[in-house]
Amino acid sequence: MQSLQFVGGGDSFHNINLAKTPTLNITTISATQTSTSASVMGINITGTVTAQPFAQTVIIYCGNVNSSTSNSSPSNYSILFTINVPANASTFNKLIPTNDLYDAGFVSGNTCAFAGYLLGSSVNSASNYIDIESNKLVYSAISPIPATSTVIVQ
Repeated sequence: MQSLQFVGGGDSFHNINLAKTPTLNITTISATQTSTSASVMGINITGTVTAQPFAQTVIIYCGNVNSSTSNSSPSNYSILFTINVPANASTFNKLIPTNDLYDAGFVSGNTCAFAGYLLGSSVNSASNYIDIESNKLVYSAISPIPATSTVIVQ
């Protein structure tokens, strides 16, 4: 971007990333409560995508406390996670520690809604910006239709 003007005059130059919006969607997503040991509780997110000859990135949005829905809108998610899917792979898996959800304001017994999208590029080169009102990250090149799941936080 060149020749951006801002209050006070002058120009500012910024590097930006542009990514193509994926035409495919996540096929399935499932969220289940799990524990890997007596002290580590978490939510296991699993899902499927159409295998591609290149690596893909899945972005998982966790909705607001006790909301039955979630999506990529800053007002409809409390925290997000990314998952790298290797080239030619069709499944993904991510263990989200319950403590991460507690840090986002969830408590035991709350419903946590998840929405999964394919990201238009890798996390490092994806089209994104920070929403000024919410101070949350917005990715502008994500798959059109989310795959969704809910789980009760333990």
